[in-house]
Amino acid sequence: MSVALGDDDALIQLGIHYYWGKGVRKNPIAAVRCFRKATKGKNICEAGRDEAFFYLGIAYLEGKGVRASIPTARKLLQRANVDDDHPAAHGVLQELTRS
Repeated sequence: MSVALGDDDALIQLGIHYYWGKGVRKNPIAAVRCFRKATKGKNICEAGRDEAFFYLGIAYLEGKGVRASIPTARKLLQRANVDDDHPAAHGVLQELTRS
């Protein structure tokens, strides 16, 4: 598996599978662990790191695998969209602003 070989981008895909239960038993806590590890990874592209911050923000927004926190979710989503190039993060931030 790519994760075992140090591919930190692969951690995001693994986290997605855990978060939504795709092909594995749903485990949001394990998903959050994957996303956090990916944000700190050395073998990850910048777009991948942004994705990890995005999914971590979604976890905080939904309160799955972590205690729900809108301020933390907002901060993580802003980090995901730091270069204003993450449409999904931008959209969620817009929704949070309207709330």
